[in-house]
Amino acid sequence: MIVRSYSRLVPKKERDTILQELLRGEVDILIATHAVITEKVRFKNLGLLIIDEEHRFGVRHKEYFRKMRENVEVLSLSATPIPRTLYMALAGIKQMSIIDTPPPDRKAVKTYIVEYSESLVKEAIEREIERGGQVFFIHNRAREIDFYVRKIRSLVPEVRVIGAHGQLRPRELENRIIAFVSGSADVLVSTNIVEAGLDMPRVNTIIINNAHSFGLADLYQLRGRVGRSPVQAYAYLLLPPGFTVSEEAKKRLLAMKRFVEPGSGYRMALEDLEIRGAGTLLGKHQSGKMEEVGIDFYLEALRHAVLQKRGRPEEPAGHMCCVRVLAEARIPRWYIAEEEVRLKVYRRLSRIESEEDVDEIFQEVRDIFGPPPSEVEFLFQVMKFKLRMTLLGAENVEEQQPGHFKVSLREGWIFVKKDIDMKGVVVDIKMRGVP
Repeated sequence: MIVRSYSRLVPKKERDTILQELLRGEVDILIATHAVITEKVRFKNLGLLIIDEEHRFGVRHKEYFRKMRENVEVLSLSATPIPRTLYMALAGIKQMSIIDTPPPDRKAVKTYIVEYSESLVKEAIEREIERGGQVFFIHNRAREIDFYVRKIRSLVPEVRVIGAHGQLRPRELENRIIAFVSGSADVLVSTNIVEAGLDMPRVNTIIINNAHSFGLADLYQLRGRVGRSPVQAYAYLLLPPGFTVSEEAKKRLLAMKRFVEPGSGYRMALEDLEIRGAGTLLGKHQSGKMEEVGIDFYLEALRHAVLQKRGRPEEPAGHMCCVRVLAEARIPRWYIAEEEVRLKVYRRLSRIESEEDVDEIFQEVRDIFGPPPSEVEFLFQVMKFKLRMTLLGAENVEEQQPGHFKVSLREGWIFVKKDIDMKGVVVDIKMRGVP
C-alpha cells in the first residue's frame, strides 16, 4: 500500500511527482490539507473521501470534493460539526454516528472567563511551568504574535517562549512547532492554527486572548488541545478590560462554561446550531437565521426544498401546510434546557398526523417538565390549527394582523369553511387568489 502526504509543507518538486502518481493510480491513500482543493489534483479512481475536522472546510470545498467523482463515499469527522451539517443529520438527510465516551482518565478542563491582566497571565504560566508542563497562548492576529512573545518574556523572564502563525514560511513554521513539541520551549504564542491535529499531553494550560472574537467551535477545539492526559488542565478565556460583550458572544462564552466534560462536543454543536441557525442546507451558508422564521416553518421550507431537489415537486401524502402566527409559539430554553430534547420535541411535532398526536406530545411534555408557559401552550394550539387548515386544503397560512389570516390553497382545492377555531376564538379568514 502506497501512502503519500500533500500540503504546502511538501516541496514543489515532490508535489508534482505525487500529482503524476495520482493520475496513474499509483497512490492508494493521499493524506492532504486544503492544498488538495485545486484543479491540478486529479485522481484516477477516487472511491472514499474522509474529511477530518469537517468544521474547518467550507461548503464550496466539500462540493468540490464531490465533483471529483460522482459516486464517491464521504465520511465527515468533527468534534463540533457546523450547524448546517448537524441539522442535515438531525433532519435525516445525512446519517450520523456519535462517539461521546472520552478516553480513560480524562478530566474536565477547568474553564475561566476573566478580564485580561498581566498578573493573571504571569501566574497561570508560572503555575503550569512549576509542575513541568507547557502553555499555549492564543492570539488570533498574526501581526501581533511577536508583540505578545516579547510581552510574555518580560512578564516571565525565566521561561522559553516561541511564536508561530500561518504567515511564516512552511519550513520555519514546521521547525518552530517541532521545537515546542520536543520541549525546547515552554510557551507557544500562536494563532488558532493549533486548534486541530496536535496531541501534546504536556500542554495543560491554554490562555485564549480576546475570546469573544472566536466562534464556538473554535473555542471548543482550542480548549481540546489541553487536558489530553490524566493531568488537570486549565483554560483561561480572556476579555479586554471593560469590554462590553455582544449577546451572541456571551452565549458562546457561557456555553464554554457549561459544557466542560470530555466528549461534550455534540451538545456544544447543538448549542451552536441554536445560536447561529441551521443555514441554507442546499446553498452556500453554513449557519443561518432559523430562529427568525421559527423551526416549524423552517422544517416545512426544508421539506419543500428537498422534494424539489429530488425532482418531486408534488406533495406527498400527509403533507401539512405552513402556518405563521404573530404571537410567540415556541419552547423556551429555560423550560427544556437540553438542546437535543428540545429539538426532538420539535421534530415530533413536525410529523404529527392527528390532534390526538398533539395531545399525546403535550401531555408527555407537561408530565416531564411541569406546567408549560403560555408560548408552549400556544405552540400546541397552533399545531392543531395547522392540522385543521391542512384538511381544508391550505398550502400557506400567514397571520397578517391579530385574528386575520392570508390563506393560499393547494391547486384544485376549494375553501368550504370560513370560521376556524383556534385558541378559543373564531378568526376571520381573509382569502386572496382563491380558485
